[in-house]
Amino acid sequence: MKKITLTLTLTLALILTIIVLLLAWPVSTLDSPVRIYIDNDDNLDSVTAKISVVEPRQMVGFRLTSTLRSLRGHVHAGCYEVTPSMSSWRLATNIFRGQQTPVSVTVSPTWIRCAAAPFIQI
Repeated sequence: MKKITLTLTLTLALILTIIVLLLAWPVSTLDSPVRIYIDNDDNLDSVTAKISVVEPRQMVGFRLTSTLRSLRGHVHAGCYEVTPSMSSWRLATNIFRGQQTPVSVTVSPTWIRCAAAPFIQI
């Protein structure tokens, strides 16, 4: 009986360790941050495909995290940054909550004058 209990305890500890490592292991091993753009019509499978371009070997962790967080119906469109130290759990949480990365937009002065011309009376 003690042998069975010890075996079950070790097996359970090993399974929990693997799950925690999959959730906490960094998604990307790249040196610089990578941005992922998610559209309105994307579902969980297409988001996973976009992330797999960044780091294909961490898709098991992201799949597990998205299943635990029930991410399937909560994919928010936008730009998400994957940093080298970001875990699967953090990335799924950002997508689940819609915490996007700000994107800077440069507008030329010529375009402002052309677009604002109908509203300016001389």
